[in-house]
Amino acid sequence: IGDAAHATTPNLGQGGCQAVEDAFVIAKCLRENYSYVKAFEKFQNIRYKKAVHVVNTSWKFGKMTNIENSLLQSMQNGLVVGTFTTGARVPRLCPIKMRSGGNVSLT
Repeated sequence: IGDAAHATTPNLGQGGCQAVEDAFVIAKCLRENYSYVKAFEKFQNIRYKKAVHVVNTSWKFGKMTNIENSLLQSMQNGLVVGTFTTGARVPRLCPIKMRSGGNVSLT
């Protein structure tokens, strides 16, 4: 669950968040399924796409923030400062939402 199931770099600070989301989803899957095997299969089907997205995004973000070329660093710093000072909206990661009937979905 969390970093133990899908370890990621610390660039997004998502380790604890993923553990909480995993716990929520696994509890729901276990409550709905009498078979542990079916519950964990459903859990994996629900969480896989989000976990891969977080791991890959964190890795890419870490790679981007560790640029060694000074010209690219300056461009990156200008872009980051411009994003936060102009009020540009930073995209959110895909949250988990409850659908009617108690189903969990990624949006």
